[in-house]
Amino acid sequence: MKTKYYLLVASLCFLATTANSASIKIDTVTVDQVAGELYITGVDLTQPSFTPAVTLDDQSLFVCPSCYSATNITAVLPPGLLSGDYALRVFTSNNNYFEYHLTIGAVGLQGEKGEKGDTGMIGPQGPGIGDFMCDKGEYVIGFKDNVPVCSQSTNPCKAAESDANSIAASIADYFAIPSHITLGTTPIVLNPVGGPPESGGAADMTFPALSEDNTARIKGDFSEIIIEVSDNSGRCPIEYQDAHPNWNGAGVYTKSMK
Repeated sequence: MKTKYYLLVASLCFLATTANSASIKIDTVTVDQVAGELYITGVDLTQPSFTPAVTLDDQSLFVCPSCYSATNITAVLPPGLLSGDYALRVFTSNNNYFEYHLTIGAVGLQGEKGEKGDTGMIGPQGPGIGDFMCDKGEYVIGFKDNVPVCSQSTNPCKAAESDANSIAASIADYFAIPSHITLGTTPIVLNPVGGPPESGGAADMTFPALSEDNTARIKGDFSEIIIEVSDNSGRCPIEYQDAHPNWNGAGVYTKSMK
């Protein structure tokens, strides 16, 4: 008969059930969606000669060799994780796991409609409508001196950030296979059209295609994997880069996996 525990941590509600595991005990599970990481604490989370595996709704999460112990596991979340119900499993061997049903974020009944607020003050007159017009098929991707910066594609800054998140997800999928234990030769230079890297890397590594003219490389080791994506379009506004610490001001976005 399965044993059920009810725990409430921060904004996470989860129902824990065991399967083929006599000694594992989970104390807390915390999600940091800003850092893109999930933190698990408990007892007997590892077994000798076996790297613990973590899955979320059957999607493998990356756990680096220095990111776990018998009492703690740090796993990398998939990009774009939404609030909702998820099945989390922690494997301490091929057939030994502990399962949790998590609710991430505030999910509940819709409240009553609030009263209408007071009318706000009239703001200052803005520029004429012509000052905010982009050509047909173009999008506003930022502003410089109160003048819109237009592009024929979506925001190239976001495209580079999305590329970095997709690369991180590919790395997580790669290391979810127990036999994959090394990055191979670094730095790894990615092929813009996707597939195996242009240079460096380990056997069987594949990555998604990059956006537009972007290029990317991977460096570091298991203590910290560093992903660098270059916006070669030159259209990511410097104002945007200055406001986001992962940009270096020269069109390079960096994502770290620890």
